[in-house]
Amino acid sequence: MYCGGDDLNAVVCDVGCLRSRMGYAGEDDARYISTPSSDMNGIMTAEGTVASFDALEASLDEGFARLGVESTRQHPIMWSESSFQTLLDQQQSSSKSSSDREAIAELFFEKYDAPAYFVSKSAVLTCFANGRSSGMVVEMGHGSAAVVPVTDGYVVGQHAVRHVSVGGHALDTFLRDRVLDKLERGRHQSLSPIDTSTSSVQKSTATSSSSLLSWSIIRDLKESICRTAESHFDETTNANIPQMPYELPDGTQISIGVERFSVAEHFFHHPDPSPPTSPPHQGGGIGGI
Repeated sequence: MYCGGDDLNAVVCDVGCLRSRMGYAGEDDARYISTPSSDMNGIMTAEGTVASFDALEASLDEGFARLGVESTRQHPIMWSESSFQTLLDQQQSSSKSSSDREAIAELFFEKYDAPAYFVSKSAVLTCFANGRSSGMVVEMGHGSAAVVPVTDGYVVGQHAVRHVSVGGHALDTFLRDRVLDKLERGRHQSLSPIDTSTSSVQKSTATSSSSLLSWSIIRDLKESICRTAESHFDETTNANIPQMPYELPDGTQISIGVERFSVAEHFFHHPDPSPPTSPPHQGGGIGGI
């Protein structure tokens, strides 16, 4: 943390729509990271507002236990907030996020008896974590992405923040659809053309394939095999690149070829369905920011 935060024994809480992270200020890594098996954790929305306070309390309870905190009243709290939250507030009704901020503060003071509570933008904390007070921060979250300028520990006017509603979840969905297509095509080719039960087999394999590819498996596949190309990646011209094997939990072997790079490319050129949060905005994905 910045300005000797480690001497305060403060706990930093960073709760997103997929992962919850908690740790002590001044340490390099979070001590507690929770990742659900589903596509969202049900705690926060992709826009950064609270989806369930019950789920938030349960996550905080588990986090404090994992950190070995015996008495929360001895630990100041640093809460990480989405950098583009204020910008969204200006475009929409701010009552929801304002009430969220008040309810979160009330939760820490009344339930956890925190001696101090401070809210900071996630981009500012990113700069501080890298020993800087100024910088251009690119935040790639599970539900969205943003480019945030930070100067002297403050987010430069919210008009300068660029935000798109495309994140890791969009990549997971894209990869899952491609893998399901691979599995279905492979199993259809293995079916006998004179088999009268082909339709029922196709239906059962579709169901089993979908249930087999849990979101945690898809994220592991993405994080272990997928890469970002050094330049613009075109699937047609790179159709014959070497494939990499990946084994599913049931022992099924799949080969990942162009998907290794097209998943990341999908992030840069994804057609963002939501309107831009601030001009100028061109194209889709983070490449249009």
